[in-house]
Amino acid sequence: MTTAPRRSRATLIASAGDDGAGAEPAGSAPERPRRFRDALLAALGVLGALTLLWLAVSSILSLSVIVFVTGSMSPTMPTGAAAVVQRVAAAELKVGDVVTVLKEDGVTPVTHRIVEIDDVAGRPSARELTLRGDANSFVDSARYIVEEAPRVLVSTPYAGWVIIWAKSPLVSIALAIGLAAAIAWALWPSASRPPRGDPDAAVVRD
Repeated sequence: MTTAPRRSRATLIASAGDDGAGAEPAGSAPERPRRFRDALLAALGVLGALTLLWLAVSSILSLSVIVFVTGSMSPTMPTGAAAVVQRVAAAELKVGDVVTVLKEDGVTPVTHRIVEIDDVAGRPSARELTLRGDANSFVDSARYIVEEAPRVLVSTPYAGWVIIWAKSPLVSIALAIGLAAAIAWALWPSASRPPRGDPDAAVVRD
């Protein structure tokens, strides 16, 4: 009596793999970490690009960011607002501009609106500014002589609180550690799985 040749278990396993019976469906669990890792790398790349762009633009255009810690410019720029300012020559300033100047101590900044501008005798590039906060009913007691000053371009309420929070020591350290860990995890090489149905990858003997 003729009998069919006996097939080994390795052959049967390979055949099952060729038929696709043991293939994992698309979007299976092992693919999710890879996709998340790719998304994280893309997000970090965008964040890095935006940071470099801001550094370049702010350096070229003399831009910086200030935070309002008092309510003297409310309601236009309330406490906790942030503003982008550009340093300009005093000759470019006009009544209605919001500028940052130093008080008489030369250390404490004040950001108020210009209500009057006067020339300074013997100093053609300088201007004497009279300022007042939007929330104040009186002008500042001091008059400020400047040759240049940061002028507010745009402001955003509440953004200053985020900046203050992010610049606190504990948060800064936590963010730095978290960012370093995210980059390390995203760049860590993942173990490659052998293609399914490869007889050399896994051989089961009788």
